[in-house]
Amino acid sequence: MIHWPLFSPHRVENVGVSVSYTLQYYTPEIRRRVKVHAANGLIHTRLPNLALKDAIRGSGYVVKAQLHSGLRCLGVMNRMAQGKRATRFRLNPQKLGQIIPI
Repeated sequence: MIHWPLFSPHRVENVGVSVSYTLQYYTPEIRRRVKVHAANGLIHTRLPNLALKDAIRGSGYVVKAQLHSGLRCLGVMNRMAQGKRATRFRLNPQKLGQIIPI
């Protein structure tokens, strides 16, 4: 089993034949953090120099949760996610762990 903290970068490579099963566990606190994290990402695309907080309580959280919910219902979140997936590197097959810029 592999576990890593919420929102931390990770990479898992399977060598040989393997079977994997992915699970995600959401507590009420994690759901709040996901909403704030997504809303901060949306705000950051328009106002990159704005210092954003990660508070999961208070009026700031309420505004960000409503922003996240509204834009998700309108499909804005999906469209933004699709546009940001450009690959700018590839893995070096001769030297594992190194990347080659495209």
